[in-house]
Amino acid sequence: MEYYQRLVLRAQAAIAATYFLQGNYESALDYYNRLLRLEDLDLERANVLFKQVQCYAKLERLDETVASAKLLLETFPKHFDAPETRFTLVDALKKLGRNREAIEELDLLLSSQKAEAQSDPQQWLYWQQRAGNHIANQFYREGDYVSALHIYEVLAAVNVTAEWQMPIWYQIGLVYENLKQPEKASELYQKVIKRLAETKDPTPGISAVAEMAAWRKKSIDWEKAAKQTNKDLSANSSEPKSLVLTR
Repeated sequence: MEYYQRLVLRAQAAIAATYFLQGNYESALDYYNRLLRLEDLDLERANVLFKQVQCYAKLERLDETVASAKLLLETFPKHFDAPETRFTLVDALKKLGRNREAIEELDLLLSSQKAEAQSDPQQWLYWQQRAGNHIANQFYREGDYVSALHIYEVLAAVNVTAEWQMPIWYQIGLVYENLKQPEKASELYQKVIKRLAETKDPTPGISAVAEMAAWRKKSIDWEKAAKQTNKDLSANSSEPKSLVLTR
């Protein structure tokens, strides 16, 4: 009987995996849910939970994605797929409009992966880039500049290489421009320009970033000078003019 039960479990897991690979997430989810209702000790519950999270996410069943992801992270916090699960959780929370929770989970993702950076630096770099390109940029495109600024500042602090920091500093400068703080934006652009000068053998990518930063800084400086000129002209035109009497 025990052998038969194990055989059935393996068969159900294989069927679920086949449906998942085919993109039939409804059918795959049905089998994963069946497996999770079982109490067999040989069941790789963490892996099945992870697949369940992925199915819910693919089906855009966001509330269930959040609940299932939280269950996996609470039950198996050290699981290999925990980083991706937390990222999926962040994405689902963001889509649900629960931005504060999304940012909190993103902070946890980055801090947890930073702790693992020495043992697996490639995975850490992957999550840095994915978090930055996906979540922070979403906030920026939606006009939530305060949230975008928070994430960019966190990301800028976790990697000190010029290739990583310079594009993020440039993006922070754009955020400050949208927040109507041109002086802070100019400071960030100056940091980018200075960093390029300090970098040996800069790549074409960061050279292009520095070039864009220089252009934006020049634009800000020009606009500041133009406003000051207009202010001076306005002040001069409002001064009373002396009356000259002639015979």
